Amino acid sequence: MSGLVGYLSVEFMALGVVMSSLFPISLWTGVIIGTAVVGIYTVLGGVAGGIWTDLIQFFLEMIAGIAVLIASFTVAGGPVGILRTLATSSVPKWQYHAMLWWPSGAGGLGFFAALAWILTYTFGHMGQPQLLAKYYTHRDISKMKWQALGNGITYSLAGLMTFAGLTLAALVAAGKVAPLANSNYAVPYFLIHYIPTWIAGLVFAALIAASMATTNGFANIASAALTRDLMQKILNIKMDDKTGLKWGRFWTLIIIVVALVVTYFWKTLIGFAGSAAWATLAAVFLPLVSIGLNWRRANSYGAVAGAAVGIFTSLYFTVANINPGSFFGSSLSVILSVVVFVVVSLLTPQDQLSPEIEDIIGMNEYSPNSSSAKTSQQVSGQ
Repeated sequence: MSGLVGYLSVEFMALGVVMSSLFPISLWTGVIIGTAVVGIYTVLGGVAGGIWTDLIQFFLEMIAGIAVLIASFTVAGGPVGILRTLATSSVPKWQYHAMLWWPSGAGGLGFFAALAWILTYTFGHMGQPQLLAKYYTHRDISKMKWQALGNGITYSLAGLMTFAGLTLAALVAAGKVAPLANSNYAVPYFLIHYIPTWIAGLVFAALIAASMATTNGFANIASAALTRDLMQKILNIKMDDKTGLKWGRFWTLIIIVVALVVTYFWKTLIGFAGSAAWATLAAVFLPLVSIGLNWRRANSYGAVAGAAVGIFTSLYFTVANINPGSFFGSSLSVILSVVVFVVVSLLTPQDQLSPEIEDIIGMNEYSPNSSSAKTSQQVSGQ
């Protein structure tokens, strides 16, 4: 829950930055307006409303990623030109931006940075609940493979938007742009000054869309966890679907308000805060999904131990600032979480698995006679 609230606060801040860049309003006015819009359709529409809005939003994000990549090549020579400019700068601040990637730059940690990036963002992608929750909406599990392909393509293209910030850093290092007073506005500045207006409009829409899509997903997940897992399963409170829906909407509103309060006191740059939240969620959920659903020896003891280690180590590396590039320490948290999950599972008694989990683990043996297949067919026919 801490990771979800932290991620929500990052998205709220991002909404405020984008809105205040486009309109003559303050940062906090932008935060309130953006949060109000996404809050309304999240509370009223739930997961179903989020799926349809995500479809449009992710399409805009892919267009934005491609546009930013083209602009970065035109303005700064692409990734190689950007890193060369930063690594050869005489200013330590700019060298730091490239030291993790440029082999001959300060630090020379390019290979290890690539490994850490893969662990945190590529493998960590599998542990993001805002994506995992969408798989539960399928009535036919045979269609999940297409969602996995779609997620990979969408995030690969949308992730290209990160070049906006790096490109502007290279322009500042080269003396072509004056340093900004607030680094959170690096991307909006780049879009306004270096991308054609009509494309910049699409990219700004994509930035708002990205924040809203993530906010919708996290708010729904958190409210479902409180309603179903806490109230119904742990506290054993009985309720029908209509009552559960009301409680879900109530918790969604409370979570959004709490995240707004956290946003008010948040002083970290959006990029660092977002990376920390992403890594915390990856350290918790990655072992459960990638290993737990493919290994019969995994058990609840290992799951709890691995998740606890992932949460505390990720928070420690972030608070203690032992996290170069905002993902080196985070990648170590993912590794420790996986190791603890496996070791504890091996040293403790094996759980008795339900037929549904057995079917998931043996997905390569999936057949129309399996219990999960029967359930899928029954739901599809409704």
